[in-house]
Amino acid sequence: MLVIGPGAVGCAVAIATVSAGMETSLIARDATAKYIRKNGLRRVGIFGEASVSPNCIKVYEGYNLVPSDYDYTIVAVKTTSNDLVAKDLEKHRGIIGKKGKIIL
Repeated sequence: MLVIGPGAVGCAVAIATVSAGMETSLIARDATAKYIRKNGLRRVGIFGEASVSPNCIKVYEGYNLVPSDYDYTIVAVKTTSNDLVAKDLEKHRGIIGKKGKIIL
């Protein structure tokens, strides 16, 4: 699973999928990617606490660095970024597997 947009929603999805045993990767900007690589992910709140260590999740800083053939790609960016994400995924179609699904 690939998660694009590791904000509150994207991180929550990533934590849930890793916790369920799924191999999960993120696309993040420089500072966010560095933070996640160093600290992992952590969720606190009404749904309880959960964390993912840095070695349990892959983080990429660009679409060109992401390997191909993901079964699921979750787009968890702000609405204003949807057009940019669509254009980036168009340029890097190989990221999504032949039967891959995009979830918005």
